[in-house]
Amino acid sequence: MPGIHSLELKQVTKLTLTDSVAESLRSAIFGRMLRPGQRIPEAQFASKLGVSRAPVRDALAVLLQEGLVHRDQRGAVVTQLSRADVDEISQLRLALERLAITLAIRNASDEQLANLAENIRRTARASAVGEAGELDLKFHELLVRAANNRRLLDGWLALRGQIRLLLLQMDHDDAKYPRHTADAHGRMLQAMQDRNEGLAVQLLEQQLENTHQHVAEHYDLKMQIAEA
Repeated sequence: MPGIHSLELKQVTKLTLTDSVAESLRSAIFGRMLRPGQRIPEAQFASKLGVSRAPVRDALAVLLQEGLVHRDQRGAVVTQLSRADVDEISQLRLALERLAITLAIRNASDEQLANLAENIRRTARASAVGEAGELDLKFHELLVRAANNRRLLDGWLALRGQIRLLLLQMDHDDAKYPRHTADAHGRMLQAMQDRNEGLAVQLLEQQLENTHQHVAEHYDLKMQIAEA
């Protein structure tokens, strides 16, 4: 059996740098500094961040897997979600989270339920741009984690970036979003604590359908304006 010193291990510094660049790009996308359909020139971003092009290229590969960018013959472009994308993301999200809330009612620990309650309190107080959207997304991640099913969590995390795009659109457009979201999550959590699976699933479906309808209407309106 080979000794540790003879193993060829991937350098942690490179992975950390790639993660850092990927997070910078995510922040620019979710903060709308990079707009849907905008091209991402590797050389310019590398210069801006003070790194070589390699970690930028690696970071873009990560974002490609997350569905936040796509590539054409000229390079990477920020994803512009279509109405069909909105429908598909919403359908898959509903299937995953419906299973998650059912499992969470059976498997969630007291600590996991307490984390959900704290998230709701923070959402109700949210005031900064983008804050409520981030907390909404975090609540649903905590919910999926409370199911204690690793493969279910992996599937949801693969979709998280695209869900985040939808939630941030609502956060920018609706001043009542923080309070409405906190109220919806509070009712959902109470049903979970009461072990009322039917009501919990119903409340989840209502919230996700409302989200889907709101975002779909936004995209339909954008298309009408573009065609006018």
